[in-house]
Amino acid sequence: MEDLSRYSTEELQAELARRGQTEREQPVGADWYYLPIEDDESVFIGLVHRRFWHRHHSLRDQHISRLVKLPPGFAEVMESRFEHNGSYEEACRLLEYLGYRPAPIGGGLVVHITEIAGRRMRVDCICDTDEQRAIFDSHSKTRRGFHNEAEYRRWIESLVPGTVLEIYPDRYESGFSACLMNRTLAKSLPPHPEGIRD
Repeated sequence: MEDLSRYSTEELQAELARRGQTEREQPVGADWYYLPIEDDESVFIGLVHRRFWHRHHSLRDQHISRLVKLPPGFAEVMESRFEHNGSYEEACRLLEYLGYRPAPIGGGLVVHITEIAGRRMRVDCICDTDEQRAIFDSHSKTRRGFHNEAEYRRWIESLVPGTVLEIYPDRYESGFSACLMNRTLAKSLPPHPEGIRD
């Protein structure tokens, strides 16, 4: 019989939670990313749904404790931000044990000013990688315009093969928001849980 005294209470409870799942179920944290938040006095961890992260590269400004299953020692202290009563290393280890993954860092927001359908437009686009962001910089040196949003989407996707540009349904008068990500990744993202939407 294995000596369990070398494991913390949180680690043992996380193992029991993991074993409570059937083999066909995903780990409880499989649809979520975690992000350590620097703080000198406390251990803060941000949690974000994978679909929301790839579309916005930020935490959701919403309380989510009812949507996630966490081992003891975590408490939501702000919207999508949890305090842990141990170290960052312990918090990350416990989360990964339950299937949570670190949020991929890179890319970010690009503000692209272009002409679409004869109008000057601003496109606020979230990119997953720095390489994707670079294509917008190359366009700023040209004066190319686009007949419509579909042509704009095809142009972006042709410059970075294997990507997809998603345009959000919410638009504003002088432009729109979008995200650019790997096509395979986009197809693999889980749907938002009940209570979260873009």
